[in-house]
Amino acid sequence: MSVGTGTQAAAAPMQKYKKRSQIAQIWGRFKKNKMAMGGLILFGIMLIVAITAPLFIDYEVDVIQQTISERFQSPSAAHWFGTDQFGRDIFSRVFWGARISMFVGVVVVVISLIIGSILGAASGFFGGWLDNVIMRFMDILLAIPGTMLAITIVAALGGGIQNLLLALSIEQIPKMTRIVRSSVLTLKTQDYIEAARACGTTNARIIYRHILPNAIGPILVQASLTVARTIISVASMSFIGLGINPPEPEWGAMLSEAKAQLMNYPYLVVAPGLAIILTVTSLTLIGDGLRDALDPKMKN
Repeated sequence: MSVGTGTQAAAAPMQKYKKRSQIAQIWGRFKKNKMAMGGLILFGIMLIVAITAPLFIDYEVDVIQQTISERFQSPSAAHWFGTDQFGRDIFSRVFWGARISMFVGVVVVVISLIIGSILGAASGFFGGWLDNVIMRFMDILLAIPGTMLAITIVAALGGGIQNLLLALSIEQIPKMTRIVRSSVLTLKTQDYIEAARACGTTNARIIYRHILPNAIGPILVQASLTVARTIISVASMSFIGLGINPPEPEWGAMLSEAKAQLMNYPYLVVAPGLAIILTVTSLTLIGDGLRDALDPKMKN
């Protein structure tokens, strides 16, 4: 065996160990943050509930079927959160609504992350006229209030989950693009990037293998906060009638339906309101915990 081959063979497990060690250090710092761990546990429980809801909730019977004879029943053993003005079980609708909110939040993050990473990486890495074109277009989108932009798109295209996903993704793409661009601008001047260039590595490979993996910290924080903002945006738009179409159980739409009966039946707003608060709070705590865990200044 040649010396070069032996050195490479020895370096491979060292790099693998180093990578695992960095992940372990980040997880160790994250675990020390009790608030972040509480948020992670809470969000995990809600995510499990959203995924497993079809196993114990019948969509046709428990979620959308109207039973006028059981309307406005207070919370009881039969209906833990009571029933609404159509006799539908609020408990079932809130739990099923978690599926919609989680789905929209995750899909919007994936779309904005993919497009924002491509645009931000290209803008920050290549610079010049490409940077000017991309960032000026992002500035135009950022000049319009995000919620107003989403409302305009949905009002023009109509309601429904597809148009809502499109509108909220367009709202979040400029923010993700700027986050990625700022990270790329910092990393592209590092020595290991210059070394990769000297070895003849292509620009695409440098971005994909060297820059984006090292920029994952702020991207993860932004992604977790984007899910929280998206859930609030979905609820807000559904509250004014531009989000998920009825009879789909969405938390904001449930609050909108309950506002007319708020004084007589206040329990109608408790469950969907708490669902929004707990989900957004858990994601915010996770984002704060990730930011602290990924901050080099927090290393022991």
